[in-house]
Formats: sequence, structure tokens, C-alpha cells
Amino acid sequence: MADPAFSYTGRDFSTEFERMLVRIRELLPEYTDFNPSDAGRTLVELFARQTDLLNLYIDRVAQEQFLSTAIHRSSLIQLGKLVDYLPTLASPASTRIRITRLPGVERRIPIPKYTEFTRSDGLAYYTIEAAAIETSQQYCDVDVVQGDLVTATVTSTQFQSVDWTGFPKFNLGANVVNELFEVQHGVDPIYTWTQVDSLWRSTVTDRHYVLELDGDDDTVWLVLGDGAAGQGPPATGPLSLRYIRTAGAEGNCGSGVITGLPDFLIDLVSASNIEQASGGAASETRESIRRAIPRMARTQRRGLTAEDYETLISHVPGVLHVQVLDREASQEYPHLYVVLYVVPHGGGSMSSYLADLILGQCQLWGHLGSWEKRYILRNCTQIPVDVTARIGVAGGYNEASCISRVVAALETAFLPDRLPIGASLEISSLYRAVSGLAGVSWIEIDAPADSLLGAQATIYTQGTITVTVAQ
Repeated sequence: MADPAFSYTGRDFSTEFERMLVRIRELLPEYTDFNPSDAGRTLVELFARQTDLLNLYIDRVAQEQFLSTAIHRSSLIQLGKLVDYLPTLASPASTRIRITRLPGVERRIPIPKYTEFTRSDGLAYYTIEAAAIETSQQYCDVDVVQGDLVTATVTSTQFQSVDWTGFPKFNLGANVVNELFEVQHGVDPIYTWTQVDSLWRSTVTDRHYVLELDGDDDTVWLVLGDGAAGQGPPATGPLSLRYIRTAGAEGNCGSGVITGLPDFLIDLVSASNIEQASGGAASETRESIRRAIPRMARTQRRGLTAEDYETLISHVPGVLHVQVLDREASQEYPHLYVVLYVVPHGGGSMSSYLADLILGQCQLWGHLGSWEKRYILRNCTQIPVDVTARIGVAGGYNEASCISRVVAALETAFLPDRLPIGASLEISSLYRAVSGLAGVSWIEIDAPADSLLGAQATIYTQGTITVTVAQ
């Protein structure tokens, strides 16, 4: 007797149940009791139920193997590794701080690397390089990044093999910053380990490491070689680590608010940030990874077209939006220039520190090479939009509370991540932002009177929001 034809597309409970009944009738024609209360039929239903569940697991596993259908960030990270793509780790807010000598202090004042300055709420910012106020100077400017400075020693026994790659990994915790990470081994001589994007080109003698984002949370793993692709954890003595954990977007703030001094500088200087602190953000989201992988794969980490540069710069930690103008769109510069406009996380202007990171990326991967002055990096032109609205308040609701809810909703519509560079501001988006608010029976937006068209190198930002209750 020929085996019955099977369809592998219908694999739900009902299909599996009917298929098994057909199979029983063909193989056991003497079995005739298919009454719903029969114990044998109940067993068949249990088998169908279990088969349905196993098929669901099979489908879910298959779904995680494709970029368009994967729903777990860990799956997307693994897919990114196929094209040597690593997600962006958490980025710290950065700014430039001016340190000014106090009257009567005449000696040279050194400012070591990782000197801590604070905001009034206790959030810390660390200098990223050593500086000094020389005897002939009244002040010096130095870049700082927000975070908590962590120092640790790690032995080989603390590394784990947590996946099938076999590479030893150490859990660093959440929100670790990619920049300023230091790994050293030994006392004399001191061996410094170098960060790479991937260990695939590392040899057995290379002291390389990778910082790898965990797929389930913001945990970061320190990954060393396996003894063939890069050196493994040293057996003689621990590794010394120094790195920063950041508070992300909480570190973004205006100028003039980072004024707290370490004890050794209190009687010598005053300090204040002369730039807006910007660029602070959490690690890359699932959907951002999904969009970035094909874009990065196409560029092959080379900047040639405007799209290439936008892809490269958008992967710099701290960058929220980037627009690159080619020579047809920018008449201000000749063809041997690349013009980039950037909005950092948190909005506003780039810090000097972030601008240096972006220019470094351009010089490393751009088609103009190390010609620093050929990369024109600018902040976007910000266009504040004043909003005037009238609302009706439903009976039983407090007017002041309704006004506060409407103002908060309109402020949300102007968040930097909602409006890309050059995007139009649709009046309908403002109405959508306040629709359905509790206690608001109707709203009329008087200004802006209509949608505002976008323009290159510009971004709309929040101006003054005025909401009144119609009488």
C-alpha cells in the first residue's frame, strides 16, 4: 500500500488531527471506534496538540534566522555578525568644560585624565585627556563625558564560555561606553590590549578584544580570543580594566550646569561647561539594528556616496540624525568636499568631542582619506515653532490639568527623534499628538496655521507652546 501524500504547509492542530485519523484508518482498518468520548481518540488529540506545539517552536526558530522576521534582539545581533556588524553600545553625553583659575592662584594647575566634575544632581562627567592651566593662562578647555568610572581586575577564571562561539567572555554590566575602554596586563612591561570590531583577522599572538552587546538587555561582554583567533585570557596575572558606565540620555543638559569640582581643585579653580551636553543615549534598539544591517553591508564600511556617509556616521555613538549633501545639493562647496549635518541624541548642537569622533570616522573610511579640511561638519539649522492652541474641557475635569496634558503631548511631538533632518512638520501630527487626551473634548490649533515644509540641513524644534481654554 502506498504511503498517503503529506502536505507540510498545514501543520496546525486540526490538520494534524485529521491526518492521523486518516493514517489510522489506512493502517488499522479494524479500529472503528472514533467516538469523541473514546480513549483512543483522546490520545490522538493529545498527539495532535503536541505536534502543533512542536511545529510552533520549529516555526519560531526558523523565523529568528531571517532579518525581516526575527523578533529577538539577540537574533538580530547574530545576523549582524554575518556581515561584521556590531550594534552601537550606550553613548555618553559629552561637552566641553572651561576650568578657570581663581584670583590669587598663580601656579600651574594640572588636570589629570578622568578628573571628575559634577552637576547639581550628582551626575558625574570625566575628562577624557590630561590638561593643565599653565602659569601664563587664565583657563583651559577640556572635553568631558558623562558616566561612572569603573576600575576592575579580571582573572582568567572569571571568563565564561556562554555560547557556541567558544570565545571567553566577561560580563561588564549594563550601559558600558565603547570609547575610553582600557585593557592592560602586567606590571613591567605593561601589555595593552587593542579593541577590534571582529576577531576574524586576529592571530594567535594578537592581544585583541571586542565589546559585544548582549541580546536580551543592555549588558556588555568583554570578548577575548580563543587562543587561535587572538590571545585568550592571560594565565599569569589579571587583566586591569578601566571603563565608563553611562546614564545615557539623562546626561544631556544645557550649558553652564556642570560646575561641581573635585576636592583637590576646590580652592584653585572654578568650572562650567561652555557647550550643551548632548549625545547621551541607550544602546541600539532592535528595529535600528534591523535597518542598519543591510545599509552597512552595502557600504562595506566605505564612504563614497552621500548614502554611504550617512550610514557610516549614523553608526557613531551619540549621533541621532545625519544628512549628507552631495555637490549637486550644496552649491557652497566644490566637488572635493563632503558636507555633513548632524543632530546628536538629545537634540541641539554637537559637542566638540562628538564632532572629533565623526571626523575621525570620515578620515578612516571616507573616500577623501585623511584630508581633514575636506569634511565639512555642521550643526543643523534649528527652526523653533511656536504653537498656539485652544481646547475645550469636558465636564468634571480640571482645566489646569487638561492644559498640562496638552502641552506635554505637543512637546512630545517635537522630540528630536520624531523629526529627522529636512522633514516637514505636518499639522496633522500635532492634532494626532493630542487626540484622545482625557478631559479634552476638542482642540483647535491656531498656529502654525498649516504644515511647514522641510528644507535641507534644517530641523524643526519646539518653540513657545501656549494653550488656553475656550470660554
